[in-house]
Amino acid sequence: MSGFFCTFVGEIRYDTSLHFAKLCCIVYSFKFNHLKLKKTPEQPDGIHPPSHSGRDALRGREGVGKETKIMSGIVQYLTYQDNRKNIGTGKFYARAVHTTVIDSDQLAERIQRNCTVKKSDVYAVLIELAEVMKDELQNSNRVKIDNFGTFYLNLKSTGAESEDKFTVAENIVGCKVRFLPEHTKDAATGVYTVPFTQGVKFQKATGFVKA
Repeated sequence: MSGFFCTFVGEIRYDTSLHFAKLCCIVYSFKFNHLKLKKTPEQPDGIHPPSHSGRDALRGREGVGKETKIMSGIVQYLTYQDNRKNIGTGKFYARAVHTTVIDSDQLAERIQRNCTVKKSDVYAVLIELAEVMKDELQNSNRVKIDNFGTFYLNLKSTGAESEDKFTVAENIVGCKVRFLPEHTKDAATGVYTVPFTQGVKFQKATGFVKA
C-alpha cells in the first residue's frame, strides 16, 4: 500500500522575499537606466513607453512572437464518448484542446510588449526563477507566487511494518511537484474562485482529428 506525505519547513512568497529581489535585480536595474536613456517612439529601434491599452491591443492579433495567435478567454474543446469496458456510461463529455505550447521565449516576447523591459532581461529572470524555485522546493519549502499559485513537493511511499523499519531507500519511491492555483473563497457561499478560469468561454474546436 502506498501513500503521500510531505512536511514543509516554510513558505516562500516571491513578492516580498529576498529571493524575488534576486530574480528581479536585472529587470529593475535595466528599467532605471532605460528611463534616463529611452528613445522616442518614432525611432525604429526605440522602445515604446508602456500603455494601459497595450495589452488590449495585442488581443486577437496574429503574428505575436512567431506563430502565436492570441485569443483571450476562449478554451477550445472536443467531445468524446465514454466507452470504457464495464464502467463506461456511453455518454459524451468535453475534453479541452491545447492548440500549441507557449514557451519561455514567447512569454518573454509578450511581456516585453506590455512593458519597458527588454525581452532578454525577462527571459533571464524566467530562467533564474526556475532555478531558485528548484532550490526552495528541495529545501522543504512551499513556493508561493502571488496572483499565480503555490508549488510544493509531495512524496510517494510504501508502508513499513513499524516506524523504526521505515527507510528512505526501501520505502520512499517517488517525489512529485504539486501546483495549487491562486484562489479566493466567498465567505457567504463557500465557493472558491480561481482567477485563471474567471470569465473563460468555451468553443468547439474545428480542424482537429479525434484520436
